[in-house]
Amino acid sequence: MRDRLAAELDRMCHDVERMGALLCGDPAVASRHMDTLQELDLLMQRQQGIAAVLRATDFWDAAANSPLGDLALRLAEPGQSQNM
Repeated sequence: MRDRLAAELDRMCHDVERMGALLCGDPAVASRHMDTLQELDLLMQRQQGIAAVLRATDFWDAAANSPLGDLALRLAEPGQSQNM
């Protein structure tokens, strides 16, 4: 199940990346919405980070070592169930 969820996150990431590329293809849209396009990029990074955690043998180690510091902090927050 974890691999299937991770694969679904990968597909979603690909879809968001494709939409972002289409939007960036229009210079007027890209210049007016650069902040939003950057947020889409961060969303993709978070999806990839969560997919990596789902694929990991050790969830907590993968979460703690996520290259996205804020994601690592949220996933490793005290009080979270360690029975993923």
